[in-house]
Amino acid sequence: ETGGLQRIFHIGRQLRQLGDLTFVLVGNRCPEASLQATRRELGEVIVMPPRERTPGLAGYWHYKLGKWRRVRPVSLANQRRFDQLLKSHDLVWFHTQEVADAFRPRQYPHGVLDFNDLLQLKLSQESELLPSGWDRWRGRLATGLARRRELAALRQFGRLAVCSETDRRLLGNPPKVGVVANGFTATADVPEHRSLRLGFIGYLDYGPNRDGLEWFAREVWPRVLAKQPKARLRLVGRISPKTALPIGDGIEPLGFVEDPADEMASWSAMVVPIRFGGGTRIKIIEAFSRGCPVVSTPAGAYGLAVESGRELLLADDSQ
Repeated sequence: ETGGLQRIFHIGRQLRQLGDLTFVLVGNRCPEASLQATRRELGEVIVMPPRERTPGLAGYWHYKLGKWRRVRPVSLANQRRFDQLLKSHDLVWFHTQEVADAFRPRQYPHGVLDFNDLLQLKLSQESELLPSGWDRWRGRLATGLARRRELAALRQFGRLAVCSETDRRLLGNPPKVGVVANGFTATADVPEHRSLRLGFIGYLDYGPNRDGLEWFAREVWPRVLAKQPKARLRLVGRISPKTALPIGDGIEPLGFVEDPADEMASWSAMVVPIRFGGGTRIKIIEAFSRGCPVVSTPAGAYGLAVESGRELLLADDSQ
């Protein structure tokens, strides 16, 4: 459903080729159908949901420590279970710092921390979009704290993984940081005829996606309709009931689509109006694999070795 989940899936497939793999899901309840599909692809899956609080004095302090660290730790029983997994496995691969923080702080000399994106970059870009000077100052402060935290991971983990060389340079190009690029399965058939449709795909509750889509609907879409009144903007992606989608002429929300291949084949182009965020956009890589043209902001194409006018079109304003 999201680029981050696709990254986990593809990395899991690669790791399973190297040996026995135990997949630990650190999070709330997951649909049983998703768990069964994951087991078929990746093998054993252990679910460790975060706990608000466990009984007893030890559980209380475990909960308070997690609140102080601004994470929701797993239960003490799952913490002990995780300790046993560490002893019986040669390598532990964490997807994001938040997952690693769900367990007690320690050194992981045989651990890899995978940065799906760098929080320092996301906060830096987002803070520059804020309206007031006070908010921008607070954003810069948060950016500095995030950078310190991400650099500290160099001492905690044996290796770090990032999505692009650009992210690697943000961490100072240390030798223990490697690039694991995002990818997408190539499509054999590329459609030749497309209708007058633009498309957006992504998890619509995700902040950068929602911000970019709202900006596009407000600043860009009216200009498109003024020149092409019959144009349509198709929105593909899961969204929670509490999140409001942009409303306007020609905007057509489709919700989550299990296999978007046929839908994307009907688009004139994919739009990626992202204004902040790190990592690399799997939606762009998917569009390339399906032969779908792309129009993006520079932030949307961050980390990809692309050139405007050759692989895609880039624009940083509504003009």
